[in-house]
Amino acid sequence: MIIAEVGLNHLGDEKLAMRYVYDLVKMRIDGITFQVPSKSFFRGSNKYLELKTEYIINALQYTKSMGKSFGLAIGDPEKILEYENHEVDFYKVLSKDIKNDALIDEIIKTNKKVFFSTGLSDFHEINNLLEKIKNTNRFELVHTNLGGEVENECLSRIEILKNKFSISVGYGTHCKNKNAIYLSLAFKPDSLLFYVKIDENKIYPDNDHAFILSEVPFLIENLRDLSKTIKL
Repeated sequence: MIIAEVGLNHLGDEKLAMRYVYDLVKMRIDGITFQVPSKSFFRGSNKYLELKTEYIINALQYTKSMGKSFGLAIGDPEKILEYENHEVDFYKVLSKDIKNDALIDEIIKTNKKVFFSTGLSDFHEINNLLEKIKNTNRFELVHTNLGGEVENECLSRIEILKNKFSISVGYGTHCKNKNAIYLSLAFKPDSLLFYVKIDENKIYPDNDHAFILSEVPFLIENLRDLSKTIKL
């Protein structure tokens, strides 16, 4: 899958958020994600980043009506059932929640595909996670380097994780050199996840590693074309 992540780059603005959706569903991506952090996240400087549940459900329904998958990076286990009633296609567990048992227990119950970001996890923590979730057929690890420094990107970890744990492994780029996503293809990630933003004129929660919307069609065409060079 090729997944465009809006995350919180909508800045809490419903019109801006809908612009992401309207533009992205026209592109050759497979899915879109939004972030729904726990309620405690929306304090202080973050309080303006919250979207109403009703809006997210509308975005979900529109995305699915256009033939694209819709996923949530969710932080509150109590919110899962609410979104499940509207048929979310997949979930993402953020790196900080990899040991959040209450959240993971509820997500597993959905029987949906789940991406687990491993940006803050070592092999021991990943092994503990996989022992907990047991059947790994619908689960996928996502290798990412949250710091974004090129020298710490360690793309070979995609292959290492696959071999060590016999599970699907994707790549979620936070790299400040955005060309890293092309190089990742050499390690055959099962999915590619990247953040998007509207333009360069604002600072977004996921800013340095996000692709401007106008860049995304070119990015997707290159990813799909270049992936042909490594097929057996």
